[in-house]
Amino acid sequence: MSEISAIDDYKDRLGERIECEGSYGIIRYVGPVATSQKADAVWFGIEWEAQNRGKHDGSVVTSDGQVQMQNTTVRYYTCPPNQGSFIKPPKAKFGRDLLNVIKDRFALDVKYDIYIILYSLYLFIYDLKEQNLIEESSNYKYQFVGWDKSIRKAHQLENKRQIYVDQHDTAYIDLSTCEEIKQQMPCVEVLDLRRNYLCSWSTLHGFKAFESLIELNLSNNALNVLYFREHLSKSKGKIEECKANLFKPFENAFPLLQRLFLNDTCSPIEREQTFSTTWWVVYHLALYKCLPQLRELQLCSNRLSHFSLPLNLHCENGEEKLFEPSSEHIAQLFPWLQTLNISDNPISDWKIMPNTFGDLPLLTKLLCSYAFFDRIFYVNNKFEKLEVFWIRSNKINSLEIFDELNKFPNLKHLLIIENPLSKEISELAIRDFAIAKMAKLTVCNSSGITDKERKDAEIYYLKWIKNQWEDMHTNTNATEEEKKVNDTNENDEIEKKFSRFKELQKKWGEPKLKKTTKQNIDTVSVTIRSMDPKSITSQPLEKNLPLSITVGQLKMLCKRSFQLGTMYQQLMLRNSGDMFPVSLSDDMQTLKYYGIKDGAEILMQSTKTE
Repeated sequence: MSEISAIDDYKDRLGERIECEGSYGIIRYVGPVATSQKADAVWFGIEWEAQNRGKHDGSVVTSDGQVQMQNTTVRYYTCPPNQGSFIKPPKAKFGRDLLNVIKDRFALDVKYDIYIILYSLYLFIYDLKEQNLIEESSNYKYQFVGWDKSIRKAHQLENKRQIYVDQHDTAYIDLSTCEEIKQQMPCVEVLDLRRNYLCSWSTLHGFKAFESLIELNLSNNALNVLYFREHLSKSKGKIEECKANLFKPFENAFPLLQRLFLNDTCSPIEREQTFSTTWWVVYHLALYKCLPQLRELQLCSNRLSHFSLPLNLHCENGEEKLFEPSSEHIAQLFPWLQTLNISDNPISDWKIMPNTFGDLPLLTKLLCSYAFFDRIFYVNNKFEKLEVFWIRSNKINSLEIFDELNKFPNLKHLLIIENPLSKEISELAIRDFAIAKMAKLTVCNSSGITDKERKDAEIYYLKWIKNQWEDMHTNTNATEEEKKVNDTNENDEIEKKFSRFKELQKKWGEPKLKKTTKQNIDTVSVTIRSMDPKSITSQPLEKNLPLSITVGQLKMLCKRSFQLGTMYQQLMLRNSGDMFPVSLSDDMQTLKYYGIKDGAEILMQSTKTE
């Protein structure tokens, strides 16, 4: 595209997504720039999606050294620091309509015929040596056939059920091509448009051309709601009537759609909104019966901190009045929803989740990883069908979460790694507590739970409860109320503080403990064996070690006993019943952190090479 000085020729490009030198950005400004050598030269002001890709925040420094401020003639737009740049129009790569992209992607023209020939030749040369070896040792020969036929079949659009055009240059769907799309691609069920140039939710109009669509992926496209905002600004107070008219064209767009992926689709130009524009669109699509069969919804990385919505996108005073849809209302809008993924969003208040999604009748899978939840609690009659729950990399820091999760009536699969709790105790110990406290759990942290593992975890949990209880009542700092326990109702008191105690005591009997003292509560009996070839015949050490001893101190003990320097030691822990040992890799961590149990083995291996 040649450089054009007339600004009007580019004004309709505002808000479009472009690519320049491998980076994606949004056009925020079109026009002259004060620091340009040519006063009438046209520039694009770009807000890059990648941090630190740009040079400024939408303002420029003039020759007198003053940074131009907002609302002046020379602050052109506002964006985060180091995410803004000015580029010449010819450098911007714009998108095309979807039909042309698909045709280019799957066309079989001369260049593809040449590709087939070259690739077949490559295969022939690559396999020639192996063919010769086989011929020398036997009378058998083989030949690769059918490659060109396979390629041609894959490019027949009329039979394709899946079309993947991710990381291409689709910017919109030309509505005049909808009939052609219907005729040429009648069987498409999966359409993947991740990381294209889509920039407006108005593009949804065109998807009605894919009448058999079951799965749609629009992730990593910066979609704005300017189309809706402009129309609602002219509603003259008739907001609901205007919304109904706006979404009427979408009614038949997704009659069979079951899976909708909208991860990272909030446009940077709408970052100042107090709500998620992606959630606003999805809610209204469902409200006006556009998603009648939806089973799976993904809304990751969309700056969702709540699910409240504005009554009107356009407010004259600039402040949106928000309302919170009830869980009963959401259940009516999404009656078939089974999987909801809201990971990587800054949600911190758990009560938002049951208040919004707790009544979804078929929801079995809830993924909330990389959020900010510090506690989870059960609300009566909410999430009754939930079976799978992911809370990886949240702010969980208490074992009490497992008591609450045990109250969910059907929860069986749990992912709870990389939380602050794992800094206090090991991931293995967290797994043991999860198994013991959650009676219905069958999969923890992506690993199945065996009957033996559950038995070991529950018995260990019983002993831990008894030790904790004895510790609480032998502690001189404990209050009189904590110390005052009647022997007849001691188990009732324990049950109040430690869930499942009575149930597990009935199942496995009274835990066998030695007479508890402060000393043996904080110690563990272990066997230390040397696996170093020079000392492997040495007698194993039987030790009562304090749980507070660090791995580094334990290595010093091994050095004195087995004559191997600490820098060459690799200690492994194997609790009774464990199939594989665990590496004690952090010299600063204690044995308590690694979840060591009575009767455990510590194996000292040598990393020294002769």
